[in-house]
Amino acid sequence: MKKITLVLGFALLLFAACSSAPSSKTPDLTGVTSYYVRADGNDSNVGTSEDKPFKTLSKAVQVALSTKVKKITVIGTLDETTTIKNTVKPILSAVVDYPVIEMDVGGKKVVSVDLTKPAFAKIKGSYDEPDPNQILITGKPGASGNERAVLTNTQNPDNILLIESATVRLENIEISGFVSTNSRSRCIRVSTGVLILGQGAKVTNNKIIGVQVNNNSVIIMRDNAEVSNNQYGGNTGVNLETGSVMVMLDNTAIKGNKSIFNGQGNAGGVAISKGTLIMRGNATIANNSADNIGGGVVAFERDGVIEMYDNATITGNTALAGGGIFLMGVLRMYDTSKITNNTASEEGGGVYGEGKDASFYKADTAVLANNKAPEYPDTNFNLKK
Repeated sequence: MKKITLVLGFALLLFAACSSAPSSKTPDLTGVTSYYVRADGNDSNVGTSEDKPFKTLSKAVQVALSTKVKKITVIGTLDETTTIKNTVKPILSAVVDYPVIEMDVGGKKVVSVDLTKPAFAKIKGSYDEPDPNQILITGKPGASGNERAVLTNTQNPDNILLIESATVRLENIEISGFVSTNSRSRCIRVSTGVLILGQGAKVTNNKIIGVQVNNNSVIIMRDNAEVSNNQYGGNTGVNLETGSVMVMLDNTAIKGNKSIFNGQGNAGGVAISKGTLIMRGNATIANNSADNIGGGVVAFERDGVIEMYDNATITGNTALAGGGIFLMGVLRMYDTSKITNNTASEEGGGVYGEGKDASFYKADTAVLANNKAPEYPDTNFNLKK
């Protein structure tokens, strides 16, 4: 009888020990500030330290979305397609404030900016509106060599990053080296979400469209971030569509992008279709080119809107027509914003307007000068003092 009692007691102690042990699937996150990803890591790791990193960004994102730790540190180059999809509505997209109209097109609702109202798109309140669900993807500040953070894609023709209904901030990282012949490919695609390109973020040296933003999404560039040196057959740098808003701040730049397609390449820097571009601070769109229209920017249709404030500058861009801007929508220049030193080989070196809905307002302090073209060197608009 004693022997049975002793065995039973040992079994109970063993059960108690096993049941109280923490699960390996839910690691202790006390003091953890980041998940880590490196190409030679393992997705079976806990991912909470540099010596036990995840292998894929997809795994890190999946875990970050389900825990309190929202920072992901990338070490070295990752070659994959990553989807970041949240079920919580992004805060910044909820505070985008602009008048819209809904149109029925083929049974689908299409949202468009309503230009019959006095206000255009803007973001209410601070551009730093905190979002507790924001995912920060960053490299190690100052990293070099094999530790420099790069996201690329040589395996899949679709995207490097697909952001859906989520807020994502990129810092100290490059999105580069993506080459695709698929016309639907994008380096970064944002749909009903928010993308913040922050300090040290670059979308650069890709052979495809850099960033596409649609479905009432928001992209904010700040702290010297850049979209640069990408090349494609159209709408090369950033493509804004269907009610989306882009805000450029803090010395950010869209530069050196090329839209080349047998004389039909449009919008080297930014393409706007039913969206709004807001430039503030010392933001620049510079040295982009298109072998057709809009070296710097094309605002398609009446609801493509460009607003320039402070010292924002569009300069050094080239195209067949509309070296700086090819405008079918609305352009407003305030403060000491500048459109200078752009070139068109035919007409409209600075700003070329086309269509009955194209309109251009320029404050007396804003500068439109020193652009070059055989016809209408600065603009074909009759600007009234």
